[in-house]
Amino acid sequence: TGVPIVLGACAAGDPLDRAFGPDGRTIRRALEEFPPERRADFELVRDRCGRCHSLDPVFAARVPEGGWAAQVRTMARKAGAGIAPAEAARIASFLEYFDAERRAAAAPHAP
Repeated sequence: TGVPIVLGACAAGDPLDRAFGPDGRTIRRALEEFPPERRADFELVRDRCGRCHSLDPVFAARVPEGGWAAQVRTMARKAGAGIAPAEAARIASFLEYFDAERRAAAAPHAP
């Protein structure tokens, strides 16, 4: 089993239990269906981003396509972030993939 995410006093619950798309899957379930290398990248996101904040803002963000690299660079420059350039690239790549998958899940499907 994975390590539970502690969100402090957040009453909203675990962000991984929020809806991923209209089909009722949670973010947690969607992550389980990602390729193994993407799940490994998620663990990096959980570890590095979770040092400074919960995953709430990460999964709630609606960053324009191609915009995660700049966002992650900004976060990586913060004191105590401890995100190496290669890790920042992996984090941004994962978040671009995550957002693309979320957009695809939300797109209407032809009958």
